[in-house]
Amino acid sequence: MIITDFIVCEDVRFEVTGQQSLIGVYHENIQFTVTSSNRGVWPKHLSLAVFTRLLFEQKDTEKNICKIELFVGLKGDLISVGKPADIDKTKLDDHGRIVMTAVLKNFPLKGPGNFLICLKAYNEDDELVAEVSSPCSVEIKEVVR
Repeated sequence: MIITDFIVCEDVRFEVTGQQSLIGVYHENIQFTVTSSNRGVWPKHLSLAVFTRLLFEQKDTEKNICKIELFVGLKGDLISVGKPADIDKTKLDDHGRIVMTAVLKNFPLKGPGNFLICLKAYNEDDELVAEVSSPCSVEIKEVVR
């Protein structure tokens, strides 16, 4: 499994045409503007969405992956954001890719650091058979004004 695209944004909207619209895309960082008196006050809550395109290779097919669980990493902690999702292999495109989207409402960011994702894949027996992390991260930081 390879994460080929990893985008963090404010929201993802699902269009009637089947397309997804990414709203408020964060590029390199998420900045919180604070005053000197409230600097360092965490957690800060934010609604985020994660758009991920995942490539399944031949070796992944042999592992019989049927569920994927999404984890968010920040400050060294991996937090599961829900139950493992069933993978509908009929949704794979011609290149073996699938799009996964997660919307995290009022998500607690515990402090400054790098926000990333980790995907864990399980087989029919719920055994962990693959794990992959995002190739990049989005920096969470404060800016004093």
